[in-house]
Amino acid sequence: MWVTRLSYDLHRDGRVSNIQVLESSGFAPLDQSAIAHVQTLQRQFRPFPECYTRDTMNITHRFQLRYN
Repeated sequence: MWVTRLSYDLHRDGRVSNIQVLESSGFAPLDQSAIAHVQTLQRQFRPFPECYTRDTMNITHRFQLRYN
């Protein structure tokens, strides 16, 4: 099993920035695929609710690949 853990900032307008690999799977193509997937999420999120007063939200995301 390979695991890649990423961190990124989600902005109020749906932009994604500051993508960082926190934990590499040790398999570069998998790490790059996880980064590419997060980049496709640009503007896919709904705007933050009014009660959330910050302009960005830091997200940690874990991608896991199992091979049986």
